[in-house]
Order: sequence, then structure tokens, then C-alpha cells
Amino acid sequence: MNKLLCALLAATCLNAHADNRPFEHPMDFYLGSDYQLMDLKTVGTPGQADFSHVNLRGGVFIFEQIALEAQLGVYDNDDMVEGTTYELSANRALFVRLLTPRHRGFAFDLGLGYAHTEVDLTNQALNQSISDDGFAYSARIDYAVNPNWHVALDYTSRDLGNEVELDSYGLGVSYHF
Repeated sequence: MNKLLCALLAATCLNAHADNRPFEHPMDFYLGSDYQLMDLKTVGTPGQADFSHVNLRGGVFIFEQIALEAQLGVYDNDDMVEGTTYELSANRALFVRLLTPRHRGFAFDLGLGYAHTEVDLTNQALNQSISDDGFAYSARIDYAVNPNWHVALDYTSRDLGNEVELDSYGLGVSYHF
């Protein structure tokens, strides 16, 4: 019985320590996936294309509240707007994420970075591929379900030069090692 009580006390102390940890430690890393809804606008074409998208992400903390994160779109679909098919054929980004300390499991972070996007436009008279690189920023609310599993709501905007505007809203999970 004493061994069981000691084990329960140790587990409670470890869990309490993990919940009270206000930030991640350098060299901690994580892997995650997001389901995103995306709005795409291109200059010179009518309307707005809407996509659903699966995004993989991985990051490493380089300081206590600063992480580097890479994102890769792995599933894309297309949308037809006024006779033109929009297909998101590539979507990659690299962010520096600035995090607040955790409070009751919640943290807010701001991501600043670089994104690469390729969009294919096709209709009877047009077969065009737009490839653009540019500045991207995001805001995320992250909730630590436990020390390893996190759930996040995310907004990302990509300013990809003069031709493409891409905004996304996502819900994701990540595992912190």
C-alpha cells in the first residue's frame, strides 16, 4: 500500500511540475499537424478560392520562449471560381515563434517568417502557374492538455508579393518531446 501511495504522490508531483512549467526549455522539440481552411485571392482574377488543407509542422526551441518552426502542406485540393480552377500545389513556410509563458495551460505565440506558395490556375483559355515567396505571420493559441500533447488554434497570413494573398485558419495537435 505504501508503494502505491508513493507512486501516486510521485505522479502527482511530476504532473504538477509539468503544469506549472511556464515555458519550454531550449532544445525541446515538437511535431504536429493542423487541419486548415484557406482563403486565396490572386490579383487579376475574379473571386476567391477556398481550400481545406493538412499541414505538418515541426519545431525546436532555441531559447526558453523562442522556437524555429517548419511547416509543409501535405494534402491540397482545388476550387473552381467563375470557370477557373485554382489548385494549391505547394505550400511551405519557416517561422520564428515568440511565445508567452503558459498560464493555466494556455500560451499565445506570434510567428514571423517566410513562405513559399505555388498556385495553378486553369480554364479553357488559361494554364498558368503562380509561384511566390514572401513574408508570413501567424498567431496561435496553444493549450497543453498534458506535458506532451497540445491543441492549438491558428491564424496565418502569407503576403506573397503582388499576386497572391493567402489566409488560413487552423485547428491542430502537436506532441512535445
